[in-house]
Amino acid sequence: MFVPEHLLRLSCFLGTETADGKISFRGSGILLKHENLESAKLTAFVITAKHVVDKIFDHGCEWVVCQVNAGCDSSTLIRLPKESWRYHPNSGQVDVAVCPIQWDHTQIRDTGYLLNEQEMVLHRFGLGEEILVIGLFSHLANRAIAVARVGNLAALRTTKIPTNLFGPIDAYLIELHSIGGLSGSPVFARIQYSKPEGEKLIENPEKLDDPYFMMIGIIHGHFDVDEDLQEPVKHSSLANVNTGMAAVIPSNLIRETLDHAVGNRQLRREELFGDAS
Repeated sequence: MFVPEHLLRLSCFLGTETADGKISFRGSGILLKHENLESAKLTAFVITAKHVVDKIFDHGCEWVVCQVNAGCDSSTLIRLPKESWRYHPNSGQVDVAVCPIQWDHTQIRDTGYLLNEQEMVLHRFGLGEEILVIGLFSHLANRAIAVARVGNLAALRTTKIPTNLFGPIDAYLIELHSIGGLSGSPVFARIQYSKPEGEKLIENPEKLDDPYFMMIGIIHGHFDVDEDLQEPVKHSSLANVNTGMAAVIPSNLIRETLDHAVGNRQLRREELFGDAS
């Protein structure tokens, strides 16, 4: 699979910073911009898993250190204060956190980049299709690099997935080698077909040369071999052994969190799985 450079430039790492300036990254995220429907104002946001942010603040930090991966081996450190973070209205059950960030809007995508399940059907993206995850490889001493991991969509959201931190949640399952540092990572669908024209489904003409990607969600955590969903952001000198199955927070919950953050009056719920409220 060819991975476009712009996907790496959308990614970021999130971590703690000690009083003497030592930085330890705990998870991953993505930059997207979102629109206030009344003012048409666009705001750039960092998007990650809420448990990543919670763990950072549990260390007594007053801000989250964010390393934005600008591409070409360059990166920028930005500190995002505790009071700037926003969560889903149902934050006890939705593992999503967002924070506004000062960043060049021309370098990042808007939330039209988020693919809901109805659109997945239109694009013929379903079980077994390839997914791409861009996130932190946390096992290199004193270095934080973005890596691409490839897997496949293993299950759509048909039943609640049990978790240690949020109880039963709505999530997709993907098959992927998923170890420390991937929590909050964006999960991309590799789109091979365009939207239908009338009754006819048009194949993406760039399918073989330059496939395009849309985001279906962010990584919550993975299943250990004992079949319990591991508490995410667990650090060890050894890689945790897991089943290779990870839970993904769907994109509709990300969009709802962003709507809440920018003050859009009505959440644009995407009627996934019978949820039409």
